[in-house]
Amino acid sequence: MVQDWTTCPLLDPRVPSAPMTGPGQNRITMPSAAGALPIGEVRSRTGVPRVLLWLVARIGMPSAAASMKMTIGEVASKAGTPRALLWAMAVYLPSLYIAGALFMADGLYKYPDLSIDPWRPPFLTLWGVYMALVSVVIMYMKLFLPQAPYALEKVLINVCWLWMGFPFGVIIIGVICLGRTWMFIPLACLFIILVGVVLSLFVWLVRTYRK
Repeated sequence: MVQDWTTCPLLDPRVPSAPMTGPGQNRITMPSAAGALPIGEVRSRTGVPRVLLWLVARIGMPSAAASMKMTIGEVASKAGTPRALLWAMAVYLPSLYIAGALFMADGLYKYPDLSIDPWRPPFLTLWGVYMALVSVVIMYMKLFLPQAPYALEKVLINVCWLWMGFPFGVIIIGVICLGRTWMFIPLACLFIILVGVVLSLFVWLVRTYRK
């Protein structure tokens, strides 16, 4: 079955767009009805940063390009999710990650077969803070940014949660249990970078789609 990309006028090659020049033009592409469109051309039509379009094109969504037109509000209206449930999830998810990180840190601290420094287990809360921050951004988009593209929400879920969040947690547990003291420095730097990326994305989303 051939994917139909004609449902997304943003990617319709018949729509006028800024010309693309230069031999070094980035040729990363997204599918369209008439072939692959360079990601730079899609960016000129949507205003979405290049790195986000690159992620959207590679997260495995069956209609990644078309979903750049589909908004979070449209998806929510089709799903019929009550707003009260969204508010409950906005409170529950961050609390779950923070409490879960604290619980695991307490378990590592009390585990009799692990002889580790007492200051190491609290480092697991870094993972809880990061995961909670991502959940806050996602729920904020659902509640207050209905005009934001649905694909950007999928980027947060697939990339920030699945591709980065859970590996980050595994790395922290490994360093806490087996790592040397100097390993906590790059671990803290990684945490700062991840939090900075999510906060930067959040600020851009609010400035772009908040009305």
